[in-house]
Amino acid sequence: MGPKYEFTDETMEWDGHILHRIKRLVNGKLGGWIESEENLSQEGNCWVDNDAKVYDNAKVFGNAHVYGHSIVFYSAKIFDEAEICDSEVYDNAQVYENARVFNNAKVYGNAKIYGKAFIEGNVLIYGDTQVFGKASVYDEVIICDNAKIYGNASVYDSAQVFGNAKIYADAQVYGDAKVSMNAIVCDEAKVYGMARIFGHEKVKGNTEVKN
Repeated sequence: MGPKYEFTDETMEWDGHILHRIKRLVNGKLGGWIESEENLSQEGNCWVDNDAKVYDNAKVFGNAHVYGHSIVFYSAKIFDEAEICDSEVYDNAQVYENARVFNNAKVYGNAKIYGKAFIEGNVLIYGDTQVFGKASVYDEVIICDNAKIYGNASVYDSAQVFGNAKIYADAQVYGDAKVSMNAIVCDEAKVYGMARIFGHEKVKGNTEVKN
């Protein structure tokens, strides 16, 4: 199978890199901006669209779609059926399977977003964080270190999850709550307000914690 896109004559300088506008060969549709063919596979249905930019050693492959004003750089990888819109993914971060990262989110470090995870808003996710399953993270949340959010868990508002904390099952963490160290919030538990869960605490069942 031959190539699916080519560079147009349009170029731009961005962050010290020369990026090229791409164009689909099959219909002439213009796409986004990449630095080299290493950034976007010629195989599969993956695409960089709109004003999205992919450069450095970043790679988009599989059936992934990067669009809007997204920026993907350094050694980040976007693949499988993942979608990135108006967000930044960089360093060694990976977004894959059916994950979605939208609207000003930043994913970096060694973070991994996968499964059917949904990330939206002014979220910061970094370190060795993993968000997967059908977990959702949105609003002004910060998740970092070795935290894991999975299952059907939701973290939103201005909540923070860090250390080795785990949020899973149908748990919710929101408000200005902080969950850290080796703490666990699971089942249908809710942690919110100014609550602080840390150490080896485990909040489970239908428990609600608010301070």
